[in-house]
Amino acid sequence: MAATTLLSTVLVLLVTGTLCNRDPIMLTVANGLTQTRHTYSSSVAYNGVLLGAMKQLRMEDSSFNFTTRETQDYGPYLVSVNGVAGKKDDRTYWQLLVDCVNGSSTVAQVGVGCYIPKPNEHIILNFTTY
Repeated sequence: MAATTLLSTVLVLLVTGTLCNRDPIMLTVANGLTQTRHTYSSSVAYNGVLLGAMKQLRMEDSSFNFTTRETQDYGPYLVSVNGVAGKKDDRTYWQLLVDCVNGSSTVAQVGVGCYIPKPNEHIILNFTTY
């Protein structure tokens, strides 16, 4: 009985992230159309995806919010950040960028549901046009 209780407690702690190591990351929300930026500090579980870090940030900071839409073939699609949504008619969307060490940024080749941030990485959610 005691072993079952201990195992249950450990599983709860793992699921809630209490026992998981979390690495710090920076997340900047940039609106390329209005030239506004806001940078947040967050954390991601070891080998965790960006979407998990974004959910963690949303729980910790009420000024950060986002919505996603699940797509059958590509997983979660980032629809809006902090109340700003991309629109087909306006040809706007949220672009996922990763800051490089040389000061430039590169477009991530996967979305928020697949991208695995490195410790101390700077991620940019950039609202822009296509």
